[in-house]
Amino acid sequence: MANLCALRLYEPLWYIKLMEEKLVKFTVYLEEEVLEALEEAAREYTAQTGKRWSKAAVIRLALSEFFRQRGKLL
Repeated sequence: MANLCALRLYEPLWYIKLMEEKLVKFTVYLEEEVLEALEEAAREYTAQTGKRWSKAAVIRLALSEFFRQRGKLL
């Protein structure tokens, strides 16, 4: 069985207010390799944009793209 890591998906209160969206805290279980890939993507986006990206933000971006490809704008 693969090793799984728990990742809590939430952002600081200032981020929630800035986005003016309600974010709901929840836990997702991921393989360690996926967690490492999320960390790497967050570092890359941070370097590209000059703004801090978290693993949770990368997941939200990926989910947004996932749903957009299916014709659902969130």
